[in-house]
Amino acid sequence: MIKFGLFCLFFFLAAVPLFAEKPWTVMVFLNGDNDLDSAGKKDVQEMMKVGGSSALNIVVLQDGYGPDNTRRLVIGCGTAEIEKLPELDMGDWNQAFDFFKWSVDNYPAQHYLYVIWNHGDGWRKNPANPLRGISYDFYNNSHISTPQLGLLSKKMNDYIGRKIDILGYDACLMAMAEVICETGDYVDYTVGSEETIPVAGWPYDLILSSITAEPGIKSGKLAGEIVRLYQQSYSGGSQGSAEVTLSAINSSALPGMIKALNDFTADLTASSFYNDRIQGLIEHSQEFMIRDYIDLGDFAVCLKTDSSGTLKIRAENLLKTLSGSEGAIISNGNTGGSVSRATGLSVYIPTRVDWDGNRETYRQLKFSEISGWDEFLDSLYHPQGISLSFDMLYICDQNGEYRIDAGDELNLTAGFSNIGSTACGKIIVKMLCQDEYLSLSSASGGSILRIEAGGSETLKGLKAQVAKNCPVGHVIRLEISAATTQGELSSVRNVTVGE
Repeated sequence: MIKFGLFCLFFFLAAVPLFAEKPWTVMVFLNGDNDLDSAGKKDVQEMMKVGGSSALNIVVLQDGYGPDNTRRLVIGCGTAEIEKLPELDMGDWNQAFDFFKWSVDNYPAQHYLYVIWNHGDGWRKNPANPLRGISYDFYNNSHISTPQLGLLSKKMNDYIGRKIDILGYDACLMAMAEVICETGDYVDYTVGSEETIPVAGWPYDLILSSITAEPGIKSGKLAGEIVRLYQQSYSGGSQGSAEVTLSAINSSALPGMIKALNDFTADLTASSFYNDRIQGLIEHSQEFMIRDYIDLGDFAVCLKTDSSGTLKIRAENLLKTLSGSEGAIISNGNTGGSVSRATGLSVYIPTRVDWDGNRETYRQLKFSEISGWDEFLDSLYHPQGISLSFDMLYICDQNGEYRIDAGDELNLTAGFSNIGSTACGKIIVKMLCQDEYLSLSSASGGSILRIEAGGSETLKGLKAQVAKNCPVGHVIRLEISAATTQGELSSVRNVTVGE
């Protein structure tokens, strides 16, 4: 009986957490087993400026460069309890979960912020890393892929029986639809950057101080505060000055966003005749360090501005579900410059060659499963029906010179391609201009009888006359129209006279 009582006492003590539940526990999975080791140590120093409190636990799993540099830290104000551990593979998502489990068991809280600290790549594929992701461990030659982030967040969710409050990425390029949707069922909010993150990373002292100052802070408010403080810190603040982005995403709004996105992409897919124009808009949309990553909101703005009818309405609806009052992006911050049009969420729009090489792997992502984005990319590069585009537009004078002077005859050569699956019938090509110094005639138009699927044709000999009294430096705006029974394309060229 006494033995049984001792056993029960031991079992009870073993099952009780080391500390009572606090409002918040912040966990940082700090993978410095790479070229960021020194930056990780500086971030730990930032955390120690604030330290834990009656409202806050701060725990860190830190791995330095090379073997035998792994340790677990419990951060206090100016101090840290350190437990040295055997070398861990920080590119193994199971280690990320084990750290979460240990933190919850020993430092329980009402709310959890889990930060993955390291290099990030969003979603991108190359031969060495079929599914690019985050947490690159150079010593073990490993990383956590995008689908593994989904496995990790699900296992965390299952362990505590509810969603993680905030999943944060102190890593580059992770605020992508492809990444966010992989974990969206298991976290309430995600904080990440569309662009690269400077080596200094998040301002942990400012972020942790905001929790200490308001212990009862709600998850959504804290996610927004992280964005605000990050933007502030790189606007001449504690982290210096840099062109940065950071955004907070509300997972509960993702289903509405995906529905609007699917309506949007269905119209884009049906508009494959205009792929040339769509690709031009892609090229003018906000891009990031990896140029295949395009800001989804800015792309929608470009299409909204350029389109009419249903597609314009679809773009407007998508923008509402991204950044409206009930949109997925609850907070977005950037410091201007090259990222001034970043709206908070990027998406993958590669070149045709990259899409052909990455398509099957991309379809392993949950985003591909629940959205029509991969079908849009297919239609962009392998359209069904006719897809006409301008290949070239050459303008010269009657002597073949590219300089156009007053009194010259202007000669146009236009080249077209049809990358669709169906032959294109007669194409009527015209020069259009309302400039007083340019005269158009019947020679200003012509036609191409047919372009086979996958083929190209060139039309030469379109002419117009520049007036003899045209001032030097005058700019003539020339529009070239190509009309078929399926639709009409146009392109504009500016001709500066005498230069």
